Amino acid sequence: MADTNRSTIVKLFFGFTNIVHSKRCVTALILASFLVLVGIRLSKNSLKSQTLAEQSLMSPPPTVTSIKSPTPTEQSLKSPPPTVTSVKSPTPTEQSLKSKSPTVTSVKSPTLTEQSLKSPPPSLSQQLVTSPSASSSTARLNVVQPDSFRQLNETFDCITTQLIGLQFPICIYTARTDKWVSTALVNGGYFEGDEVSRFMKLLQLDHRLQFVDIGANIGLYSLPASRLTQVLAVEPNWRSMARLAKAVVLGAISSNITLVQNAVSKVRTESKMGSDRTNQGHAFLIDGTKCNSTVEGNPDCITLSHTKTVLLNDLLSLMRSKAALLKVDIEGHEINVFTESSAGQFFDQIDVRLVFMEWMFCKSYSPEIIQPLFDFFYRRKYVAFNTDYSRLPEHYRDWPINILFSK
Repeated sequence: MADTNRSTIVKLFFGFTNIVHSKRCVTALILASFLVLVGIRLSKNSLKSQTLAEQSLMSPPPTVTSIKSPTPTEQSLKSPPPTVTSVKSPTPTEQSLKSKSPTVTSVKSPTLTEQSLKSPPPSLSQQLVTSPSASSSTARLNVVQPDSFRQLNETFDCITTQLIGLQFPICIYTARTDKWVSTALVNGGYFEGDEVSRFMKLLQLDHRLQFVDIGANIGLYSLPASRLTQVLAVEPNWRSMARLAKAVVLGAISSNITLVQNAVSKVRTESKMGSDRTNQGHAFLIDGTKCNSTVEGNPDCITLSHTKTVLLNDLLSLMRSKAALLKVDIEGHEINVFTESSAGQFFDQIDVRLVFMEWMFCKSYSPEIIQPLFDFFYRRKYVAFNTDYSRLPEHYRDWPINILFSK
């Protein structure tokens, strides 16, 4: 490359020398001198570039120093500890003011199998399962599981009976201890069979009606009704409840009937019960400490265990329909069931088409005692009938032992 530059410069120089010898112009000589100087400078630069290139080829490669990165442990040892700033947690009120929307954390609920593995087995006192509602009124309800109800050494027989073409098991007392209901069944009959049959025919006409049996005894009404519709059966006498629960299991109707072991009254309290020694259907709340009926004052009775009383309103949580037929046979205690404070809410929320009521003991009450019951029904446009649907006379003492209140 340097030789080429020198050749170019020489050619330029001799070219312009010829011009001088030709005596054309002095200026040409000056220009030639300028070009010679430029060529010499270009030649020096080219030589310098060639020298640098040769040096770069001859120089050894630069030394690369490998630096090992510190491990996380070395970093943590060498680094100064982080500064911890204490931050005060906001109060719930400050959180609600600052947050646009709450954060929802999804928590998986345990399965039934997991719950059964973690939960201890129920104790004997847990044989009566209460409603899951948190309210104190509903928690008083002793809802019986038929297949786990303990009979407490109570032994009895169960027979098969039939009514209006329905055949079903029913569990009874001995004829000696239950001279009316059980004796009739043992002899092939059915106590108050005509009244029960009329009631069942009403349920056959409309299966949407739930049957509510207050004072269910051993199930004369509830057992056939549960083969036609949903039934809510309430009975405070544990001996009768044991028989009713057994019949429910034998008849495989647990899905159609809810059993409640409570007494229904106008206040929530706890009371002893008594029953007639020869008529188990005549069970009653004991008035005071003596085993006397609240109506008859009959001293010939046996004392039963304590029972909790509930209101008719408390049964709302167990209702499966908004329309119902109601049967009440609680040995003269009916006057304490139908008050505005204890039953008004039930009648406001449930369309009670018909109320079948035992009247045998109520007819003995004074007008002052019986009048609140009349006011309760008449205010709601009910009319009193006998079981043949004939309107009853004005004076209640002349009414039969069983009556109907119907709208």
